[in-house]
Amino acid sequence: MINLLSENSRRNLKIARNNVVLLKYNLLLIAALSVLFAIYLLLYMGLDRSKSEATSEIGENSKQNSPYNAAQEESNTYGQNLAIARTLLDNSISYTSLISAIAEAIPSGVILDSLSLKAESIGQPTVFSARAKTYQKAMELKQRFQDSKVFSNVSLQSVQQNDSGDVSSSAYPVTVTISANINRGFSL
Repeated sequence: MINLLSENSRRNLKIARNNVVLLKYNLLLIAALSVLFAIYLLLYMGLDRSKSEATSEIGENSKQNSPYNAAQEESNTYGQNLAIARTLLDNSISYTSLISAIAEAIPSGVILDSLSLKAESIGQPTVFSARAKTYQKAMELKQRFQDSKVFSNVSLQSVQQNDSGDVSSSAYPVTVTISANINRGFSL
């Protein structure tokens, strides 16, 4: 077959075919982008509607929970008050349990002459004056003070034998003086 078209026409025809193919590709690309945009728009609208529904549900739940807000605030206040009370109780001194602990530390055959407890003396050296039936009971008092969780830094200051004819000193002739720190956070 003989080609009767001129070279210029043939080239124009080829370019025209390429243009038609490019036009089809462009139209296909525009259609695909339109579909993607439509999907994106539908998803955006769905998410926006879900957000508005969730917001309205939160508002409804807040209205339903409003009677409980007062109770929640009361419970928070109560918890704070409990924490304050706990702090106060941790720093308080139970004189009853302290006296009971001191009484448990005193062996039989020993009596205290006097006992004076003050909040300021807790943790500070306190002098205990006692009378005992024997020297061994006086030493036992010192040892039991040392073994007790109530006392620390226990030291024996003096031990004296009283030979006077006094009736009170005849049953308990040994006078003992002990210095000890009363621990602040002791536990029975």
